[in-house]
Amino acid sequence: MKQKSKKVSDNFIRNANSGLTLVEVIIALAIMSIVLFAALQLVLSGTKMYTKTSESVDAQTEAQLLESQLNNLIVDAECSVYACESADPSAPVTDDVSGFSADAYIKVFNTSLAYYIAWDRVESKVYYLEKNVTDGSVEELSDAEKSSFSDWYLMGESVTAFSPDSSHIAEKQRLVTIEIRVEKGNVHYETVQNVSLRNNVLESNNPEEIYPDDDVERGETITEVQISPRAPAVNRGASVEFHALVKSGGSTAASQQVDWKVNGAVSAGTTISDAGVLTIAADESAAVVTVTATAKGTDVYGQTSVVVPMISSVNVTTGDMNPAAGGRCYFTAQVVGLNLNAESREVLWTVEPSVAGASISADGVLTIGSGVVPGTGITVRATVRVTASDASPVSGTCNVTVAEAGSGGPQIVTPTGSNKITRGGVLPLHVSGESRNMNWSIIDDGGLGDKVSIDPATGQITTAKDIDFTKDYSITVRAVPVGGTLAEAVTQTIVLPKVSVTFEQTEAYTIPAGTIGRIPFTLEGLAATGMELSVSSTPSFSSQSGTFMYCTGSELVIVAGEDMGAQELTVTVSLIDNATVRSTIIVDVTD
Repeated sequence: MKQKSKKVSDNFIRNANSGLTLVEVIIALAIMSIVLFAALQLVLSGTKMYTKTSESVDAQTEAQLLESQLNNLIVDAECSVYACESADPSAPVTDDVSGFSADAYIKVFNTSLAYYIAWDRVESKVYYLEKNVTDGSVEELSDAEKSSFSDWYLMGESVTAFSPDSSHIAEKQRLVTIEIRVEKGNVHYETVQNVSLRNNVLESNNPEEIYPDDDVERGETITEVQISPRAPAVNRGASVEFHALVKSGGSTAASQQVDWKVNGAVSAGTTISDAGVLTIAADESAAVVTVTATAKGTDVYGQTSVVVPMISSVNVTTGDMNPAAGGRCYFTAQVVGLNLNAESREVLWTVEPSVAGASISADGVLTIGSGVVPGTGITVRATVRVTASDASPVSGTCNVTVAEAGSGGPQIVTPTGSNKITRGGVLPLHVSGESRNMNWSIIDDGGLGDKVSIDPATGQITTAKDIDFTKDYSITVRAVPVGGTLAEAVTQTIVLPKVSVTFEQTEAYTIPAGTIGRIPFTLEGLAATGMELSVSSTPSFSSQSGTFMYCTGSELVIVAGEDMGAQELTVTVSLIDNATVRSTIIVDVTD
């Protein structure tokens, strides 16, 4: 037994001392090599990706930093911007004014400083330098600054392409375009920067042109001209004085001199004076004219449109076609036309031919004496006041026939026959077929309290404007003859409807550019002239191009400028004080 154990022990010791075989070592080394190679590839791939990403980020960051600096130097240019690029990549271009040479450069002229931006293709760097401007003269560069960029400030490096273009400055958008390419290692980043100039500047490299020796205060750049009043309505034969505010940046310019001009008028008598007084000729047939004020010595201008009321007719109505002798009758006049303002809606009342015992007041109340014979016909005429002196004044008539006192049974009527009143409005009432004076009262105010009242002698009912827009109200009024009894009383219900604005047209409205469109709407429950209404559109429009919109009390007026172009507008009319009261219509503007 001891001998067997000793043998096993010897074999174990002999195997341990012998180690691994050659084949086992080779296999182990091969496996390790494969593992190490894979790990190395992973490390190299990660390193390469990191390097590429880092270079890409560096290139993009460098380009964006350069763009930001360029924008800061150019965007607020006050006088001029000028860019130049060498046509031959092997030969830099020399600036004839300052004397330095570069493969491309930009010069920015301001009232007190001038900036020079230069690109060196060989060094792939962009530099800049600033010089003082004194009395219209730009400080000269030193010989060192002309010969090299060592004394210039570094703006960007690794810039392998730099192509500036200032040819769009004279256009409407006033752009300076710069193409930039930045390379970092094997990665490049390209971008095109469009700098939209805030001021109206020149594209010039000539200081004598940039800083002219004239009477205009040196160093001031005119940026805007504002005209007031904006879009007024001016009747034919009338005048309006315009005022212009000339601005330099956000400040008032030292010189406020402008040249006035009127366009679009048909009559030679429609003129504007040097002082800005516009006179519309009595025979003017254009519905819209344009007034322009241009700052002297510049091409900067402001513009506004002027609407000319075109009165076509007058509709005269009454709620009582057979007023009784000894009584009163109320009339209303609706002036019809284009661009009507409050003045063009005023009328003069007359009875034609005159009838003994019958007269009409300035507000359209016809009084019929008790001696007027029943059956007498009375013609009431309303003449538009601003046309009264014309050879052919605009007017309308309404004929009524006098009835016997007390005939037809008394009833409360209104001038239009409608029993509706508006918030902030007045509604005259009278009793038809009744020659006696009446005592008027409200017997049911519908919960309105002191927000509704009635004149006990004339029967005119008045409502406040600040009444809940979302509710309908009913008001009951009573009229009792003076000296009479309640048995002779007559009553009427007056309705105050909730406020709403509704376009009569539901389909899209089409209007050609350069014309005027009028879209009727109904504003119920509120007395308004249009000043209480606002107009907005999507997309929005600019009145500077002669395009604007406004409301009368019953129409949306659209003046489409000639340069507006074909587009679809979603136009919304709403109350200024309550935007929930609104109505929308689609307007198609065509070329």
